[in-house]
Amino acid sequence: MRHIVRKSFMLAGICLLGASGCSGIHHQGSNNFNDAAALSGSLPYNPLQWSVVTSAVSRSDATVYTVFGNGEAVGFARSSSEGNYPVGSIVSLVTWTQRPSPRWFGGMIPGAIRSVEFASVLSGDDHRPIYLYEEYQGSPLKVVTSQRQTIPAGRLAYLLAQRGALMP
Repeated sequence: MRHIVRKSFMLAGICLLGASGCSGIHHQGSNNFNDAAALSGSLPYNPLQWSVVTSAVSRSDATVYTVFGNGEAVGFARSSSEGNYPVGSIVSLVTWTQRPSPRWFGGMIPGAIRSVEFASVLSGDDHRPIYLYEEYQGSPLKVVTSQRQTIPAGRLAYLLAQRGALMP
């Protein structure tokens, strides 16, 4: 009998210690959202609501970027490795600075927005594609470049060369 009482007290003590360790959720930050990486300003679209095409990290300039696409662009980017995006496609490249993660030692997460770029494929009067390139910078984001081209060149050509990342 004494043996059973002793085990009961030990079990009650372990449960009490376990319950006190779970007294609440402990956050290192103020919330679970990375507010520093949020988009602000007057953008024509919110690319963060689109699907991811690809992403990369640049260690040399401490940035991370993600290429997003609307439905037409994502379907094309994931199924075709050659050719031009179809009319109606919009590709957006969002670039963030990097900052250390408050929740993961040694980890880096997106920090402040550096720029947001859009490459849109429009239909011209003669039904040939016209390409629109727009770049937004600052806080809040404001348009700093807007160009229409009949043949993609420069940064516009770079954005339209992005294809879907291969996933395992």
